[in-house]
Amino acid sequence: MYLAVDSPKQFAEQLSALPRGADDYLLILLADGHLEQVESIFLALKERDLPFFGAVVPAVFRGTQWFSTGAVVRTIPCLGPPAVVLLEKSGHRWLGTLPAPSRMPATKPLLYLFVDSLAPGISCFLSHLFNRYGNRVSYFGGGAGNRRLESAAAVFTSDGIYSNALVAVVTGLQGEVSVHHGWDRVAGPFVVTSTRNNVIEEIDWEPALEFYRQLLPPDLRETAAEEFYDKVASAYPFGIQKTGREDIVRDPIYITDSGGLVCLSEVPLYSVLYLLHGNPSSLVEAAGMAMEQVISRSGAPHVDCLACDCFSRMLFLGKDYRRELEAVIRNLEPVAPGLTVEGGIVLGEIASDGEQSLEFYNKTFVVNALYGRNACLERKPQ
Repeated sequence: MYLAVDSPKQFAEQLSALPRGADDYLLILLADGHLEQVESIFLALKERDLPFFGAVVPAVFRGTQWFSTGAVVRTIPCLGPPAVVLLEKSGHRWLGTLPAPSRMPATKPLLYLFVDSLAPGISCFLSHLFNRYGNRVSYFGGGAGNRRLESAAAVFTSDGIYSNALVAVVTGLQGEVSVHHGWDRVAGPFVVTSTRNNVIEEIDWEPALEFYRQLLPPDLRETAAEEFYDKVASAYPFGIQKTGREDIVRDPIYITDSGGLVCLSEVPLYSVLYLLHGNPSSLVEAAGMAMEQVISRSGAPHVDCLACDCFSRMLFLGKDYRRELEAVIRNLEPVAPGLTVEGGIVLGEIASDGEQSLEFYNKTFVVNALYGRNACLERKPQ
């Protein structure tokens, strides 16, 4: 459900009144219009002893409307408490634990993941997590943060507020996930010949920024650094080639003083890159396709639908953004009348059905359609 946040106290009162089972946590996607209130909201929820986890995101949406304030909230049955992972340049450090792979239900639960989009080593950690759980779970989530791309509170649980961190929780839910982006290759292939974590330093042995500018339309080649993300990266991202599936999109969001391109997540050395471009129609069609695909994968009645859509898609589409949400609803309604889709407009998307590698996507629409709870959980009213 979407809830307005008039005050931390009022928000906590609303959440406290929600029906909740003994194994349930509150998932909160909080729009960044409340960034300055995060600590006050956290304390108000703690005062009522509510179990919760979630993320600050640039905006939230319900159906065909989006909001820069308020929150999308879900009551989520969980197989254990959320675990926080601190992501550092030298590696990662767990605060808490997740259930062992051997304890996962055979019905394949959903693992929800929300990560500070500016944290180091996101893709590396997701690979580690996939190596641990593989196809025993499905994965869904997104990148937290604010639209100004400033370091600040990003993810939270009942135990604290964190930046440079990831929150992971194994849910007691069953469902499907689907991923599509709709961006097309317009130049390439090229090879990343020097990289440092999420900074592309050279492409085809040439300085990355110089090489990239030459690929752009003439009127964009001299775009100033402070306008780079809004005017250039939102329309011309890179795609990392993945055999047999869509390219993994990477947004170059900053320019370094030495002419490197800072992306939202790692770009491996010797990756094969393409320059991508899209048009509103191809992006709208892709989002609708993601919904159509996820709904068609199960014959069971669907009871809920949660999605993560990329903030940079919203920037690129502008006034056409509503068309994307309308396409999603249009493909949902015939199969699940009366059901709507809600979610976060995020800074990077996370999804895998467990059969393909786990990725941190950019400029992509991911959707999670739910059709039930795992039988190992009994609902016990509090």
